[in-house]
Amino acid sequence: MGAFTAKITRLASRDGHSSSSTLVISEKTSYYREPSTECQTGRVGEAVAGARGLSTRMSSDGDRLMMVSRFPGPAVCSDRDTLLGLLFERAFQYHPDPIFRLASGAMSRCYLNCKLVTLDPKGASLVGRLMFERLRGLDVKGVGGLTLGADPIAVATAIASEAAGEPIPAFIVRKEPKGHGTAQWIEGPLAEGALVAVVDDVVTTGGSTEKALDILVKLGHPIRKVVALVDRNEGGREALRRRGFELESLYHIDDFTALWNASHPRTV
Repeated sequence: MGAFTAKITRLASRDGHSSSSTLVISEKTSYYREPSTECQTGRVGEAVAGARGLSTRMSSDGDRLMMVSRFPGPAVCSDRDTLLGLLFERAFQYHPDPIFRLASGAMSRCYLNCKLVTLDPKGASLVGRLMFERLRGLDVKGVGGLTLGADPIAVATAIASEAAGEPIPAFIVRKEPKGHGTAQWIEGPLAEGALVAVVDDVVTTGGSTEKALDILVKLGHPIRKVVALVDRNEGGREALRRRGFELESLYHIDDFTALWNASHPRTV
């Protein structure tokens, strides 16, 4: 895990008043800043109030820098920045010890329960628009993934696609075939052999996404794109690439840990 130290750089306007500030996080000290010994949910604090998003660059001495920029007073944020703030506020949890057991079985200091946002009206609207932008113009005939994490994302994307005049039906991939009736794996109006996009909320090792892909390919559905809300950078992207699929994600886990560090700073 990288190591970071932070400083605030202020940019003055022509009249001498502070017009913006950028939190610069560079690879120098402990990456995880431990604000307490108790589990806490992410809160964007004063240091990143009104954050417009993250950017990265390399310093002159070769260190990777993360930049968290903000502007005082009201600011118009992009959908991506607004959704990042919602996910950080409502879905992200951190503990200095690895107490969270992930679906992969691994233990982690960080946990994301994206359903607290993807099932929220505002969150679903943002997710739908952002996901649809990744699929616009690709002529996919269905969007979905393995139940349960993918379900609200697929429905939100379908609604956004209809609003944009390019309707893409949503579908659900079951973990097991239906135990009665047609014993089907797929729920939803998905035509036989339709070109599809596969979505997921959080990708860790890629197991859930791979299961959805396996079922869809077996049923004769070509895969056009694979998109997740968050990539935890724990091997899932590489596992999918070995299978011939390139994972796209709206965010990486570093986006959340950087905001956590920014809102729980040590004295530097």
